[in-house]
Amino acid sequence: MSGWRLRVGPADLPIVLVAVLVAALAFQQATVDMRYQLADLADPFLGRPAPGWSIGIGIVLTLAGGIAISVASALRRPERSQTTSDHRSTWRWSTVFVAGWVAYAAGAATIAAGSGSPTYGGTVHLEFGAPLDSTADVPVSCRLVVGDPDAVAVVTPQAQDVPMLDLRSAATGASYPWASPAPALASHGSAARPPFTPPNVPERPAPYLQVTAPDGTVRTDPPLSFLRAYDFWVLEVTESGLSGSARIQGTRFADPYGGSGLEYVNLEIPNDPWPPTFELTMRWTCVEPTSTAAPLGRTAS
Repeated sequence: MSGWRLRVGPADLPIVLVAVLVAALAFQQATVDMRYQLADLADPFLGRPAPGWSIGIGIVLTLAGGIAISVASALRRPERSQTTSDHRSTWRWSTVFVAGWVAYAAGAATIAAGSGSPTYGGTVHLEFGAPLDSTADVPVSCRLVVGDPDAVAVVTPQAQDVPMLDLRSAATGASYPWASPAPALASHGSAARPPFTPPNVPERPAPYLQVTAPDGTVRTDPPLSFLRAYDFWVLEVTESGLSGSARIQGTRFADPYGGSGLEYVNLEIPNDPWPPTFELTMRWTCVEPTSTAAPLGRTAS
């Protein structure tokens, strides 16, 4: 039984080169898409890669390429001696699309085999500098980088108003050009806990936002906790696997409104016992779910 065999000659070199290039690009795109997908960050409308979006574009390009190949084949000169060879030469370009889809599937499988972006538990030790001079322990949720069990992406204290640390992209592991902690107001969709207050915070009237409507009606927002009255900047970060520390400076923010119907009341008061700045050191340890986690209760001194 005889069959048709594919022979690759000098005339097919452009097809081979294009197929290799398309396969390399498809493999790379698949790895990026799957990293964002497994990190739950895929969103094409926000400019983030997503498998569904890439696959949809790939289908459109494949259909367009198939139509182009069919038209090119139909326009070939109909001489009997050239019909078969021309037909095969034209349709060999379809191997470019086959190579692209195979490479995309291989890239996606490679990343999927390395698991997703797991979330570990753990504890963060908070050290508040002068004038508070106190410590506390709170539980944390640690988001890891896709496929890298030793790289922590996000450290989220499970205590309202304690700063969270966004260390790097959970999808790619790339470090951000800045370090930007932000208030952690809730715990992964659970009910918000009461505001966390560090030990040794002096008593004083709590600041709050006051809104005055054009008709004179006055509305007040809930009072701010001690930590919510400060902006935070990361001064230094040190990491070692699933543990690390961050030195953070808290600075009392200035009233951004200053009247015109919006103003903060008691943000600053005479002889204010709340410091204009203070330093906070966060030392976290993330623990695999299968390991015995440290007690998650809070201690203070």
